Amino acid sequence: MESTSHAGEPIEEPLRSPIAQAPISLILLPGGDRLESADSASAWKSYLGTLDREFEIQQVEVSQGFGPGLMAAIGRAQYPLILLATADRQFQPADLQVLLSIIDQVDLVTGCRKVPRAWWRRALAWCGNALAWVLLGLPFPESHCTAGATSWRRRWVARWLFGLRLFDPETPFRLGRREALVRILLQSRGSFALVEQLAKANHLECIMSEEAVAWNPPPQPPAESISFTKEARALFRRPNFGDAGLHLPGPASPPGNRPEAPTKAESAPS
Repeated sequence: MESTSHAGEPIEEPLRSPIAQAPISLILLPGGDRLESADSASAWKSYLGTLDREFEIQQVEVSQGFGPGLMAAIGRAQYPLILLATADRQFQPADLQVLLSIIDQVDLVTGCRKVPRAWWRRALAWCGNALAWVLLGLPFPESHCTAGATSWRRRWVARWLFGLRLFDPETPFRLGRREALVRILLQSRGSFALVEQLAKANHLECIMSEEAVAWNPPPQPPAESISFTKEARALFRRPNFGDAGLHLPGPASPPGNRPEAPTKAESAPS
């Protein structure tokens, strides 16, 4: 399976050290109600227990904002791989294998949510690709990912303001190397923090990939109290990339205070 860099170029050989077999820190983002959240945590615990490796599970506290809560959870994570998912049934734990199959070659891989497209959308996309091939000589894109889960307006913002050439930059299902994610300072207090994380990873020259995964949309989209547009505008005007030490390659300490001995929320020894 071919991977792509943050610039969309093919990766011909592994550029990162192997890590797919490493222990995993799972961070569950806010999703369903209390019962659904408990069921989701149980399902993930059962699945991770089958992988014959150590793992931990923690949930994001958003009382201080989505971005700060996510950044604090990443700072508490103690294992080399960090997996983000929602505390509901949107994603299947088994699809973690899709992300693990790519992570050896990249710093961060996102799960593009599969969305059925109407026939006329597929036809329109084919015509656009054919026109680009005839006029510019561009090859037909080879990707199983499809746009749709992230609205075209927000995808446009992510692409043209922040340089993210991804079909689904808002997907919360993603797997990354801890040494890369702790270097990212999140300013956004709303769900735009998910786009911000990718944008700053792109700025820090992290290698990223996008793979298609199954998606079960929630019955009702989560209500947003903080404007996506305002946060995108604020980040574009005044981005904060943290201390200069975070920009250096290799392991880094997360911004802010990090406890010396983080406590495991749920763990299972290999």
